[in-house]
Amino acid sequence: MNIHEYQAKELYRKYGIPVPQGIPAMSSEEATAAAKKLIDETGNEVVVVKAQIHAGGRGKAGGLKVVKGVEAASKAAKEIFGKTLVTHQTGPEGKVVQRLLVEQGLAIKSELYLALVIDRESRRIAIMASTEGGMDIEEVAAKTPERIHTITIDPAVCHGKPCIRGLRYPVETLLELLSSGMTVDQILADYEDLEADDIYAALDFAARLSHVKRIDHVVT
Repeated sequence: MNIHEYQAKELYRKYGIPVPQGIPAMSSEEATAAAKKLIDETGNEVVVVKAQIHAGGRGKAGGLKVVKGVEAASKAAKEIFGKTLVTHQTGPEGKVVQRLLVEQGLAIKSELYLALVIDRESRRIAIMASTEGGMDIEEVAAKTPERIHTITIDPAVCHGKPCIRGLRYPVETLLELLSSGMTVDQILADYEDLEADDIYAALDFAARLSHVKRIDHVVT
């Protein structure tokens, strides 16, 4: 299933993951109205006009423009909408831009890369992460692959559940032991291959999960 950036961010927003304010547009006129609405609501005249196509490399192909003011946003939308973008993922025929995303401009403190992809060699889902985020992740992969860290999810280990390091201890097991009243020292005495940092990591994982704004009921 292929979805656009604005659709993915709607899913993020639904589950409490912070994303910039943004409005999808199906024409340059809608993009102009979206820019005005965002500027009025945020008080920030900087907006980003983004092409929405099923391919990466949009920025380098001219499908992303950071502009200031409604007039500049309107001009950028007219330039991008209907344009054929040719990227390393579209093939030489390119893809025609038929949708736009207008987002509020934000100061970038750092750019990180995180992706869940299908590793076709191992036939498993792999989590890829790098501190070298931004548009040039492909160049990072080619020139400095050591800067990209990959973890492959093995369903044979704890049924793919979050577990401690490479050990067969699900995070939920440690949390259950702690909630039963066991101390860290007692757990370490019973499980000699665990370290104190493993238990603290499990608590940190649980704390991060508690930050979500909504937890849907799961029937088991």
